[in-house]
Amino acid sequence: MQATHSKLHRRIREELASWQASRGNETPLRELVIIDPPDIEALIRICSDRKRPPEMRRIAAVVLGRLRARKAVDMLISNMWEDQPDLALSSGAALGTIRSRGATGHLLCILRECPFPASREAAAMVFKELKDGRAIGALERTLLDSSELSRVRFQAGAALAGWKPDRTLPAFLKASSDESAEVRYISAYALGLSGRDDRAVAALERLASDQGADPSGSTVGEQATEWLDMRSPQKRSRQLRKE
Repeated sequence: MQATHSKLHRRIREELASWQASRGNETPLRELVIIDPPDIEALIRICSDRKRPPEMRRIAAVVLGRLRARKAVDMLISNMWEDQPDLALSSGAALGTIRSRGATGHLLCILRECPFPASREAAAMVFKELKDGRAIGALERTLLDSSELSRVRFQAGAALAGWKPDRTLPAFLKASSDESAEVRYISAYALGLSGRDDRAVAALERLASDQGADPSGSTVGEQATEWLDMRSPQKRSRQLRKE
């Protein structure tokens, strides 16, 4: 255990040193650096203190996640109600690592009501790790909500992909025709995980020519084609030669 703490402590020092170097200042780092072995209560105080620099709080959230500190769950949820995108995303990532189902109700409230997009995005992302069936309906509604930002809908789809495909398939079939390329992209990915369902295959074949792209530049068609090739590489190869 001591070796694990020492390794974690080195990583904390590296992150803090990188942060300080990027700002070219002499901000005191002692309060986090001296935490060896990590003091969860001290990290919670630092992470929750709105008077501290957001980046210091973000790093404390990352560390609490690595420690799987269940005591920090309520505080991490509270952070997600602030208009601090990086802090919200790191707090969400920490909650995903901790995997406390006690957070589900609060995360669904954030997904539904929080005015800050990064926080809604982070809430959806938590469910990639926290597979709580109570969240499926809310994630499906977010995926299909055309008034929501595409990046939030994408993360809702990513959380649902491969999780109870018999239940979520209808939502992804509908989302595969959405105006948002990001939503169609994650739908193609999820449909590829749906086994050999004929409806999923038909949707993937339709999407194979879709040139819409996700933020990384990968197209919907490339995602769909990859799955089709995996399902029947010989048949797909013959089809491409004919074309």
